[in-house]
Amino acid sequence: MKQNNPYFAKISVLLVLLVSMATLVLGQSLKLNGTSQYGRAPHNAALQLQSFTLEFWVRPEGTGTVSTQGSGSNGLSNVYPVLTKGRAETENAAVDVNYYSGISSSTNKIGFDFEDDATSENHPIYSATPLQSCVWQHVAATYDDVNGIWKIYINGVLDSSKALSQNFHPRSASTVNLSFGTGVNSTNVTDGFFNGSMDEIRIWNRVRTDAEILLVKINR
Repeated sequence: MKQNNPYFAKISVLLVLLVSMATLVLGQSLKLNGTSQYGRAPHNAALQLQSFTLEFWVRPEGTGTVSTQGSGSNGLSNVYPVLTKGRAETENAAVDVNYYSGISSSTNKIGFDFEDDATSENHPIYSATPLQSCVWQHVAATYDDVNGIWKIYINGVLDSSKALSQNFHPRSASTVNLSFGTGVNSTNVTDGFFNGSMDEIRIWNRVRTDAEILLVKINR
């Protein structure tokens, strides 16, 4: 991971506690079995975000374990968690969802969500296009908390966007650990598992441009 960009949340020093013998393969990608394996990075203030970009390469490889709680009652549900910081839990600033992504078990579309810092309400968005099985795809999501706009990109192309009713601010006070392939709560209890591989996970504390996101796809 590049570490010389001041806008990049530097998680390389935190990554990654591999749980239940998750394996690193294919040039250091994270391969997860969908039943018990996941990765976790300890909480760090650099990961507490309001405007942000989440991006990663992902290769779904079959049925995982569906999250029964997801990101909250009005958020993502019946998904295979991919990249999460928080999950459904009793509402509290320190444990609410800062950001959460998961793949729908019924449509294979990828969703993103957060809980806001005023009401703890969820604000989800799903892609328009389903992810393909056993194919590497680049996924990115941006949230602009100044204008309240979500965007999802698949393979460098804008796929879905959503303007919220106001510029809600994600719960950046959350101190829940960052997780890969599952959702964990404040006591690290897991919920749901992703089956497949992940690579080149990047978390930015700004909204990246269309051109910047496309360049990542082109330059892989």
